[in-house]
Amino acid sequence: MAVPVSGHSYQYSQTCPYKKPNLLVSSIRPEKLFALHQISGNTSREIITHGTGFPKYPIYSSDGEWLIFSSEKEGKTSLYVRRANDPKAEPCKLTNGSAFEGQAVIHQDTIYFTSSAQGTLDIYLARFAPGQVIRMEDAVNLTKGKGSNFSPALSPDGKWLAFTSNRHATETYQGPSPLNHYKAGGVYLMAADGSQEARMISSGTKAWQGGPSWAKDGRSLVFYGEEGENSRLYRYDMEKQRALPIGPADGKSLFPTHHPVTGHLVFAHQKKGEKRRWKIQQLDGEGGMTKLFSLKKQHCWSPAFKSDGSFAVNVRSPTKGPYIIDKAEHKDFHVTTARGYFPIKEGNNIYAVEAMAKVTLTTPEGTKDIFAPQSAVFGVSKSPKCDWLATTVGAPFKDGLVEKPFLPAHIYKVSLDGSAINLTEGLSGRNVWPAVSPDGRHIVFAHQKAEEKNKQLYIMDSDGRNARLLTSGEGVHTQPGYAADGKKIVFTYTKDQSSYQLKVLHLNEEGSPGKIEDKTQHGHADTHPCYAPDNQTVAFSSDRGQFNEEFPYSRMFFGPQPYGDVYVLNQGHITRATDTPYEQSTPSWEHPCQG
Repeated sequence: MAVPVSGHSYQYSQTCPYKKPNLLVSSIRPEKLFALHQISGNTSREIITHGTGFPKYPIYSSDGEWLIFSSEKEGKTSLYVRRANDPKAEPCKLTNGSAFEGQAVIHQDTIYFTSSAQGTLDIYLARFAPGQVIRMEDAVNLTKGKGSNFSPALSPDGKWLAFTSNRHATETYQGPSPLNHYKAGGVYLMAADGSQEARMISSGTKAWQGGPSWAKDGRSLVFYGEEGENSRLYRYDMEKQRALPIGPADGKSLFPTHHPVTGHLVFAHQKKGEKRRWKIQQLDGEGGMTKLFSLKKQHCWSPAFKSDGSFAVNVRSPTKGPYIIDKAEHKDFHVTTARGYFPIKEGNNIYAVEAMAKVTLTTPEGTKDIFAPQSAVFGVSKSPKCDWLATTVGAPFKDGLVEKPFLPAHIYKVSLDGSAINLTEGLSGRNVWPAVSPDGRHIVFAHQKAEEKNKQLYIMDSDGRNARLLTSGEGVHTQPGYAADGKKIVFTYTKDQSSYQLKVLHLNEEGSPGKIEDKTQHGHADTHPCYAPDNQTVAFSSDRGQFNEEFPYSRMFFGPQPYGDVYVLNQGHITRATDTPYEQSTPSWEHPCQG
């Protein structure tokens, strides 16, 4: 039975009434939740609780009457607004877009904010009127898709806009553990109405520099610059057009801003040592540093002032987030975001990999361990009845002979009681990324011999017998996934371990390999593909949207992999399914008739 939905034709059997399929997505983000606190004198009170979906980056309207912040309250990051002095008031959505809308700054009745409405993060200009939703169709894109653009900062006279951008970066995708300078950002300056081309005012080195803030007199601005393990602050003199370091040389300093009354520099600082707390510090006129605010056992960052000197800060709450983080609706599918890598949903049960160390089962009653080998474990696929799982045991992320020594890996068949069998014990080399066929009779996987750079797809019986070759030729063929009808396999392909694209291997009637079809083009990091129940829609992880947050900010409490977000490909059209500052990856589809 074919049921048309939004121009697509989803195929299901006569016994299965149509429901939108559910896309399960892994999210790599901090375990601890966030909240916003307001500080006035010696008094601190929570003004936005952690229950509102990772509230971040508070600012106040010019008159101090309104508090604006970003939040993932409805499954995506949007801007919200509420009365600044009414903690019981419910925050209202300020932006109506379907994409990410984040960091903002307000000057009188004009607001500048970041949005990924046109694919990558740009800075937009719109009219700010309390009680009125900002229509993205009325907002003006000032940065026009040149790289990712962050942290807008408006000069006191409203004429100049400083911001962070990685438009000059030339680095390509570097795998799951990139260097800190990956697509490094610099500080740029442009006319506030976008009438002049932006120019870089930082050094443009292979290190992140960003997060600008204007001095009260508009004659200088301060930004951070990374130096190895440290990040310190620099003051850029607008007249002399040069930057000099200020503040502490050791530790990390981020989120600079200026006190509206004294003009003193205020920023978030972490003393040397990863376990040290982030605190809000202030530099006085003589350059001395004093603590302005901190909370016991909690990190504080991103200070934002009202004109009277009171301010709001982000606080990392002691409360941990739930396993199911959020749910969102798209016109053709649901999206459920969960913790853990490689999640698989079967009814009310979710199987996933935790910290590359163990396979877990999460039910409404809680989470328990199923399989915890001595080596790392990654990639999970289930049998049709979900009475056993297939997974990989061995060092992850070793495509090609990029890293030495060569490290073997094997495919294991795991029963739900935790017992496991090595299915590829007789096939030496790296055997990774298993995918179980829809009838449960076969497992397709990626195999690499120790002496070869190339990696090929193999298929074997589900008991480990009769392993045979499916692909050949130069490059890495990996991360396979079966279509629901078992007639084709989508996989990831790369020649350079930098750009990854999606391909589909069609299987002949007897199961032998047929033609290979390109699904996406060279130039992005398209990985971890999986077929939806309709046999044509493919979800995958990709870096094509670049970053929604400056790398040093995202590394404050955790180190996300820059896989980016999850996208959905249907009939040549690609739709973005997730859009947050954190990595969203390793998707899997739940059949709509299950659960």
